[in-house]
Amino acid sequence: MFDKKAYIKQWRIDNRGKMLEQMKQYHNKHKEKIAEYQKKYMKEYRNTHQKERVEYDKRYWETHHKEILERIKQYNVNNPGKIKAQITARRVYPVSQICSVVGCNEISERHHPNYDKPLEIIWLCRKHHKELPKIKNIKIKGEI
Repeated sequence: MFDKKAYIKQWRIDNRGKMLEQMKQYHNKHKEKIAEYQKKYMKEYRNTHQKERVEYDKRYWETHHKEILERIKQYNVNNPGKIKAQITARRVYPVSQICSVVGCNEISERHHPNYDKPLEIIWLCRKHHKELPKIKNIKIKGEI
């Protein structure tokens, strides 16, 4: 007797590399559609499961707070210039401003192009701050 489930399971094991390659090609071809879908449904999921997330975060903190604090401490030790620049900029510019990208009017975060110059910052909204490594020619307000 032919066991279809067992056959499919074995085929997937034998052809794992082929399947991963096909999935990668599909994702590359449909990036925008997938991103739109994820944005819509993840927002919906977060809204409907807010209480569960808060409870999970509390439980996680209770069991892992020592490791979290240790990671933060290690990050601060490994990046003293970055931390110093962030603290300095936070003290000098305590209030957020509008994003510096032309055409964007969102509330923004401080971005340091150079941590050795802590007062030279660019105001970028969360979206543009995340995209900054990918974007080469970003138009900043006030620049020519």
